[in-house]
Amino acid sequence: MQRPEIENRRYKRAFFTLEEELLILFRVDEKTPTALAARVMNISRGGMGLIAKRGVERILEKGMRLSIVEFGIQGADTIRTDGALAADVRWILDNDFLDHVGFGCQYLDPDAAVVTQIEQFINDRLPGRLDWCRE
Repeated sequence: MQRPEIENRRYKRAFFTLEEELLILFRVDEKTPTALAARVMNISRGGMGLIAKRGVERILEKGMRLSIVEFGIQGADTIRTDGALAADVRWILDNDFLDHVGFGCQYLDPDAAVVTQIEQFINDRLPGRLDWCRE
């Protein structure tokens, strides 16, 4: 017997492909003197699902706080959040057979202006992807 999947998430998500090259730069306190990059795989008003190159798993820990400093599209324009958007790492997917490490982050008391700025950035460059922003 197959049971229906129950969606427990509070917010709807929008998904992105690697080819869309949506990315963030983030810092992890004193452990990262320079910003680290991650690709955005999905985003909602509550957080993001990300992937990063191998090696980041040595820095990330569940519950760790990230400071998101930049959001953009690889090789194109970006917006600087300068740490106005903080998020906690909620889960990490680290399997040896994967080329990347996946992790999910939940925003912490996000600045509404920054969230709106990110939503507008995505809507301007990838029309229709964030239709839930209009709900």
